[in-house]
Amino acid sequence: MDGVIRTVVGYTGGKEKNPTYRKIKDSTESILIEYNPDIITFEDIIAEWSRMHAPDSQSWSRQYRSAIFYVDEEQKRIAEETVNTLKN
Repeated sequence: MDGVIRTVVGYTGGKEKNPTYRKIKDSTESILIEYNPDIITFEDIIAEWSRMHAPDSQSWSRQYRSAIFYVDEEQKRIAEETVNTLKN
């Protein structure tokens, strides 16, 4: 996507230290997206995410559950509105 500077794949949400793909433990796979807000918005990124996810469906594994992590109240609002729209 134009405006995405880089992505970092890793694990989040678990209490166990140092998860890996083979030993995911209680974490969830995640991706950090760094982007240029002058080129692409958080809303654009969430719209792309929404085309590929069903946030209200149960994941067969904690490792692959859908989640949106946000950094401020505006991103939280956008994320919640998007998920609510998908559920309706």
